[in-house]
Amino acid sequence: MTSIKVLDLSMNQLTSLPFWFGKFNGLIRLSLPSNAIFGPIPVALQNLTSLEFLDLAYNNVNFVPLWVGRLKSLVHIDLTVNALYGPIPNVFQNMSSIRVLELAFNYINSVPLWFGNVRSLTQLDLSHNALEGLFPDAFQNMTGLRFLALPSNSFTSLVPQWLGNFKKLVHLDLSLNKFTSIEGALSSILRDQCELQSLYLSFNKFQGEAFRTLNNLSKCKTYELEELDLSYNNFSGQLPDWLGQMKNLKYIILESNSFFGLIPLSLGELLNLTELRLSHNRLQGTVPIFIGQLVRLNALDLSHNDLNGSIPQSIGQ
Repeated sequence: MTSIKVLDLSMNQLTSLPFWFGKFNGLIRLSLPSNAIFGPIPVALQNLTSLEFLDLAYNNVNFVPLWVGRLKSLVHIDLTVNALYGPIPNVFQNMSSIRVLELAFNYINSVPLWFGNVRSLTQLDLSHNALEGLFPDAFQNMTGLRFLALPSNSFTSLVPQWLGNFKKLVHLDLSLNKFTSIEGALSSILRDQCELQSLYLSFNKFQGEAFRTLNNLSKCKTYELEELDLSYNNFSGQLPDWLGQMKNLKYIILESNSFFGLIPLSLGELLNLTELRLSHNRLQGTVPIFIGQLVRLNALDLSHNDLNGSIPQSIGQ
């Protein structure tokens, strides 16, 4: 049995692992989520030098020992919903193999500067922790990230413009924080994000014009953005025509802000649009005829605005 490569012991009541467990030195994938493991990551795992994937989510792990750094093959570690507290554990400082680090739903309260040297990371989830204050400078050099999730923390101040340098980013979630502004406006970040598919900034304290300083997007031949959620902030200004260049957009969620002016005609070019939610703003003019041409649209909310005139017949066709 020591030749086993994949072992799944999830959803049991395991509290620890026996020392002889280290004999599984050919193990590549180990899944232990939803057990009752308490305290440090079990020392019985320290000889699993072939391990590439380790899932300890939904336990009560509160410490990552230094020996974890000697697992040189480890690519993915999931410690979601545990009891880690304080800064991101130092053990990750020298783990050049790590690609995916999932630390959501813990009590982590700071990101050390050394964390910026972990440039092998492509996916980082720090959602639902105790992070607060300024956006961590440590992230500035981690331009290889494709997935960055920081929702449900207490970050304040501004979102830095250097996020626009993260050219490989596919998913960015900064929702449910206390951010107040975006350096250079949202457009200065989006113009270089050719691969970005989802951007969530809802439930913050953003104020001012979201789309100022840029009349046109020209950095990318195509934009992969599918989901744009800026809801429940205090963004203002007019909606830009360049939104129509985001041909892959499926969800535009801008409700509960202070956007004003006309609904851009360029939105009629978004033939993949599934949801358009613009309620609780100050939009003016008439309901555009192009709405009825968006054949994939199944959710439309324009309530609580200053729209006038009649409902276009095209909507009912």
